[in-house]
Amino acid sequence: MNIASIILFYSSALIIGQGGVSTGVIQSPDALLYNPAIISRNIAASLTYANPYGIQGLNYFNFGLSYRGISIAGAQLALNELYTEQTIFAGYRRKFKRRLDIGLGLGFHYIRIRGYNDVYSAVATGGIRYKIGPTYICGNFLKHTRERANFTDEEANKFPDRYSLGFSVNLPQSVNWTVEWNPGEYVRGGVDIAFTNGFSVRMGIYDKSRFTLGFGLSTYNVGFDFAILEHRELGESLFFTLKAFK
Repeated sequence: MNIASIILFYSSALIIGQGGVSTGVIQSPDALLYNPAIISRNIAASLTYANPYGIQGLNYFNFGLSYRGISIAGAQLALNELYTEQTIFAGYRRKFKRRLDIGLGLGFHYIRIRGYNDVYSAVATGGIRYKIGPTYICGNFLKHTRERANFTDEEANKFPDRYSLGFSVNLPQSVNWTVEWNPGEYVRGGVDIAFTNGFSVRMGIYDKSRFTLGFGLSTYNVGFDFAILEHRELGESLFFTLKAFK
């Protein structure tokens, strides 16, 4: 198993603040890492930094850039010089008849454990989002299509594919409720409450047992998100995201 499944490799402050519900609510150019059907057309760039588990030397970054439905996004998780994990994607989103969004992306995934192992994998991702009134129904997948590894036991260390379904509801208009599930693995839920002057408060339940909190601030052309995820044994994970709007 790779460490990414433990350290929240695909994460931003907005997502964690709402309980990890990445399928239905993104609105960011780094949606390629979550659901490319919702690559934002009104956010030009985003950058996230996280300190997972409060472990000194363990750092996480992701970024996204988008223009007219075309996006490039990437992420890196590193522990000093001992461990590095990187992903980079390019993708495209297209809208059909004002209700349906479809997005596809292709990327590259790399893991290095110093003095022990290098793993390479091509990655494909795709997603859909369909609007019915105030409700969005969403689904996405992330599949490692090829891999090259020199683990002693390759079968035990294959990258896991990811499939998830979810829906998001705006009722009342200033409140967004989102539920997401990965069949046979987890159910997550979150809420985002928007106030005046670009201020939002978020909370959620991550993997049924961990609670998340966060907030967002935004003006006409910039935004900032913060979130905290608590853990049972280790320290909290802190996430910070900067966004630039068109």
